[in-house]
Parts: sequence; C-alpha cells; structure tokens
Amino acid sequence: MNYLRFADLKARGVVRNWTTLSRLVREQGFPAGVRLGAQTRARDEAEVRRGWKPGASPPLPAAKKQPHRNGRNCAEGSPAGNSFRQIDVA
Repeated sequence: MNYLRFADLKARGVVRNWTTLSRLVREQGFPAGVRLGAQTRARDEAEVRRGWKPGASPPLPAAKKQPHRNGRNCAEGSPAGNSFRQIDVA
C-alpha cells in the first residue's frame, strides 16, 4: 500500500494549498485519508486514483444571483447590463 501525503498531492497537481484540499474532502468526496501519526495524514494512492482524476477540476457550484440594492438583478438595471444610470446634461 502506497500513501500520498500533501506534498505528493501538490506535486501531482491535485491541489495547490491546504484550503483546497479540505474543501475537496468536505464538498467533493475526496478521500479524507488515515492518520499515520499525531500530525500526519495520508491518503491511499489506490483510493485517490479510483475516486479522483489528478489534474481534473472539481465541479463548481452554480453562482447565485445577488439582487441589486434596489431589489432588481444587475442585468435588469439598464440595457447595457450595468447598474449605472444615464444622466442627461443639458
């Protein structure tokens, strides 16, 4: 059995930082791994290969539309799609 530690996952391009790794474990079902010591956690290489494709991006959740401060979505504001008002200067 071959174990992969964080440095191994980073070298293979699976993750770039600890935050991404914890998010993958929490939200995407990435293997949580086993404790090898008090400060050491590693993942079984076979389990990582079965459940994850290195280099593949995890699916991102759909972005939520934030309402504009006047209650409309920003795209509904003006014909150009921004929230700026046109002012006629005479």
